[in-house]
Amino acid sequence: MSNRAALIANRKIAMAAKAKASRGASQVQRVRDGLQRCRVCGCTQVDGCNPPCGWIAGEDLCTTCYDAAQAVFTCLNSARRVNWAGLRREAEKIVPFFL
Repeated sequence: MSNRAALIANRKIAMAAKAKASRGASQVQRVRDGLQRCRVCGCTQVDGCNPPCGWIAGEDLCTTCYDAAQAVFTCLNSARRVNWAGLRREAEKIVPFFL
C-alpha cells in the first residue's frame, strides 16, 4: 500500500473517531460482573485476547479488534476488488487454527 493510501485511510479513521466523539461518548458495554466486554470478539478485561489486548479509550473495543478493523478498512480502500472468500482462504493459510 502506498504512503498516500495509508495517509488517506488513517485520516478517514481519525475523522470518524472525531465525529463519534462530537456526538458524545459511547456507552461501554459491561457484563454482569462489571467487566468491560469487546463488541466484536467478546473478550473481557479478565479473559482477553491472545496476545493480550488493551482497550480503545471510551469504546467497547479491544485493541486487537481495532487493529483488525483497520486492516480490513485498508484492504477495502486499497484493493481493486475485495474477494472475501479468497481473503479468508489466505488468512487460513497464515493461521489455520484461528478461523
